[in-house]
Amino acid sequence: MRTHRTATALPRCLSWMVLAPIVLFTVGADDCDTQQDLDGDGWTALQGDCDDDNSDVHPEAVESCDQLDNDCDGEVDEDVQVTSYPDLDGDGFGDDAGAVLGCDIPEGFVTAPDDCDDQDPAVHPEALESCDQIDNDCDGEVDEDVQVTSYPDLDGDGFGDDAGAVLGCDIPEGFVTVPGDCDDQDPAVHPEALESCDQLDNDCDGEVDDGLETFAWYQDRDGDGYGDDATLVEACAAPETYIAQAGDCDDADPAVHPDNTDLCDGIDNDCDTEIDEDDPPRTWFQDVDGDGFGSPDAAVRSCEQPAGYVLPDSDCDDRDPAVNPDAPEVCDRIDNNCDGNEDEGFDTTLYYPDEDGDGFGTGEDAVASCMPLDGHATAPGDCDDDDPNTFPDAPETCDHLDNDCDGAVDDGLETVISYADADGDGHGDPAAPVEDCAVPDGYSSNGDDCDDADPRNAPGIEETCDFQDNDCDGEVDEGEAAPQAWYADTDGDGYGVAGEPIVDCTQPTGHAPADGDCDDDNPQAYPGALEVCDHADNNCDGAIDEGDAAPTAWYPDA
Repeated sequence: MRTHRTATALPRCLSWMVLAPIVLFTVGADDCDTQQDLDGDGWTALQGDCDDDNSDVHPEAVESCDQLDNDCDGEVDEDVQVTSYPDLDGDGFGDDAGAVLGCDIPEGFVTAPDDCDDQDPAVHPEALESCDQIDNDCDGEVDEDVQVTSYPDLDGDGFGDDAGAVLGCDIPEGFVTVPGDCDDQDPAVHPEALESCDQLDNDCDGEVDDGLETFAWYQDRDGDGYGDDATLVEACAAPETYIAQAGDCDDADPAVHPDNTDLCDGIDNDCDTEIDEDDPPRTWFQDVDGDGFGSPDAAVRSCEQPAGYVLPDSDCDDRDPAVNPDAPEVCDRIDNNCDGNEDEGFDTTLYYPDEDGDGFGTGEDAVASCMPLDGHATAPGDCDDDDPNTFPDAPETCDHLDNDCDGAVDDGLETVISYADADGDGHGDPAAPVEDCAVPDGYSSNGDDCDDADPRNAPGIEETCDFQDNDCDGEVDEGEAAPQAWYADTDGDGYGVAGEPIVDCTQPTGHAPADGDCDDDNPQAYPGALEVCDHADNNCDGAIDEGDAAPTAWYPDA
């Protein structure tokens, strides 16, 4: 804000004051220059004049291209410099890559950019595009809107095949500019052709024979005058091998169609969905033995008689030609005439199974026969048909069996008492007697064993020192078999020390049968040992080094 001048004489540097807010400043002599307008442009340095020596420079000055910050905004020559571009080909448009910024336009430069080929005056942004494989108008596209799309027209009908389209400045020979030919091998097929009934898309509209009246047609592959219903096609004319008549149920067989006669062959010859209804197949039965009668268990259905098969099914044994409904019955335990009976008309006898061949059979599974049967007997009553020595009236023997089949075992035989002999020493346990007609295995007629679990203990066995009553006399280890006292013998000299001996039948380790050792740590000291001069009682007689073993007196030999 500019202030008024005062009427009083004040220093020149105080002639301007800021009044908002109103403050009284005292200005020194050093600040006087910032308060004065030295270049007379109406602006002081304090008010923003960035060059108070140049009246063309102040905040309200117009920026000019003079390398100065005329308007004091901190920028030099802003908005007044010109960008220019080198124009080598003189077409009025310059190359962007050589742009320069300055106050003047250098010679050979222009202000219009975007020349994409500064070597060719015919190439610039305002040039017309020509079909010359060059981007004439510098829009990034080559020959746009000036090239021609042409299509090959092989059949010469004026329409080309879209699939062979080419883009170029010229139309090649044999090409046209109109596309849409869907069959370029047929001049009668193109978009302007008339549709005709020929199974072709004449007018190339994607439909075949459209707009024409159609009929139903069926393929007749076997040529019998009837087509297969599943091959229906709608067409204005019959395709090859197609006819108007349907109804064939097997179009691969000319003998199968609705007008045919049904035959017995497993085929629906007349296409009525039934098979062999007028001449059904028959059931044939295998005749293995060739007697003219087949087995009911081996049947086949067939229109013709298979080899080895016949119609009658009443053979009860198709392995024997002598067995069939027409055969005579003979006595052979076979149903020869297949009437369900064996040997009818012949006298029969009951035969019983006799497995052991003793002439007697069991009472079960008796067979009536007009002839003797192997392994059978006419007498029943055998109580053990696995033993030929067991049958009615057989002699009774001592074998724990009912030999004569009278229901009693070993009846009428004398019995004896025997005793169980578990240890097999010939003497039995008196506490385990049995009565039988003979001494059983594992038994003895003697019942005097005192230990039937040990064969070393029985009457008559010599007594040994083993702490058992070997001879069963009620005494243990008596007489010479008595156990012996054994004394501890630490030094192994054959004599132990007196004390509590071990009484046993065998010599324990570290013990001797005699006591009296006076030093059981010295194997040279025991009763009867040779006395030697060693200051010890070697013979355990209570004296040390006695007799010849006495020590010698030795005197100093000075």
